[in-house]
Amino acid sequence: TPEENDGDNVYRHAAALTREQRDRLRLYLVVGEDDFLFPRHPPFMKHLKELGLANTFVLHSKVDHNLGKLNELSADAMVRHLDRELKRLLAPPAAK
Repeated sequence: TPEENDGDNVYRHAAALTREQRDRLRLYLVVGEDDFLFPRHPPFMKHLKELGLANTFVLHSKVDHNLGKLNELSADAMVRHLDRELKRLLAPPAAK
């Protein structure tokens, strides 16, 4: 929640991003539906939407808090996401 850790958390860090940073950033979040942390994701996703932060949210059914399983299910997609984003961010500006 925004109040946890005296406000030193992902909510505050996301809100502190400048408009330029928000426009450039594309988050990729992966969680299992049986993960004890899953209930924290929908409110945070709402926060990201309110801030205008683009993101991809992947929810794997019947997966708990298991990094190995999430890696098995999503590692290739995460690497493709990083590849696309690095190419987008490093591309020369389009001619006007």
